Amino acid sequence: MAPTADPERTLDLDRSVRALRARAFSADFLAEGALLSAIFLTVGAVGALLLRGFELETGARAALPLLLALLAPAISWVRARRRRISEGGAAAWLDVRCGATGTLLTAQAQRDPRWSGRARAILEDAPPLPALPWRISATRIAPAVAFALLALFVPLPKSEANSSSRFAEAAVQRLQEKLATLEEIVNLDEKAEADLERRLDRLEELAKEGRAEAAFEAIDRFESQLAERARERAEVIESAKEGLADAGSDSKESGEATQESLQEALREIAMNQLQGMVPKELLEKASIAPDSLQIPEGVELTPEQIAELSAELQAALESKLMELTKAGLLDRSDLARLGKSKLGRGSEVDEEVEIREHECDEECPAGGT
Repeated sequence: MAPTADPERTLDLDRSVRALRARAFSADFLAEGALLSAIFLTVGAVGALLLRGFELETGARAALPLLLALLAPAISWVRARRRRISEGGAAAWLDVRCGATGTLLTAQAQRDPRWSGRARAILEDAPPLPALPWRISATRIAPAVAFALLALFVPLPKSEANSSSRFAEAAVQRLQEKLATLEEIVNLDEKAEADLERRLDRLEELAKEGRAEAAFEAIDRFESQLAERARERAEVIESAKEGLADAGSDSKESGEATQESLQEALREIAMNQLQGMVPKELLEKASIAPDSLQIPEGVELTPEQIAELSAELQAALESKLMELTKAGLLDRSDLARLGKSKLGRGSEVDEEVEIREHECDEECPAGGT
């Protein structure tokens, strides 16, 4: 009669074998997972540093390379599964741990109930299974986690290319401020204004694309164009100021001549579309129409009123020149040139007056004037 299997022995031995195989699989999976996670986190951290260093990505998007570490558990599970210890191997390991008597190997191989008592006795006194390698796994993965955190949050020095791009972007912002000031003071037509806005948008695109060299060249050309328009406007404003100054200086003469000089100066302001620079309250105080800048018929201004109004209008126009200067559209050399031009024209006038008022006497040569 063939021997029958002992269910109780089989249960004890099979349970021990399954427990050992599960513990061995878990230990292998944990150790392998920690090692692969450390490798993938290190590689991902290097990628994050490169993205941040070259400003290809910032913020949360710079952490995308770290998602590579999510592959570690799957790969570790597959590799641990392939290396999983067999039932025979587990029984041999248990037998070695229990004194290497061969009892467990014989019981597992022959499944003879005659070995049940010995197998149970050995398994009851068997040492506990090895602990999972938590400490070793933590030692492997902790430096990689620390490196990944540093890669995401440590401040990085800006590269020269990025600094140039930032300088270009800052220069474009200054140009935007200059253009806004120029549009406020200079009456640009819609076509010119649209062209300037389009070119400014293009400069902003060049700066954001990192093409700093091309951006700086275009910025210089655009800035020169804005400065040229500002100088042209400044010359018109200075001319209007001179007309007002002449009207104020004429206040010492007859009132009619003085008012005519003031009207001529106002006419020049209107012709050059400078009405927007003149405070309306100044004109209304003198009963002058703000739109047309015409002195109404029947209004007679005293020389004192004309001198005061002329000075106030000159101050208003001067403030616009200061706005252009403050915005960087004019510099001191431009203002000095305007001042010299004014002095030059004044000297020519004075010379003409001297020639016109000269009268010949006995000391003049024959044929002299």
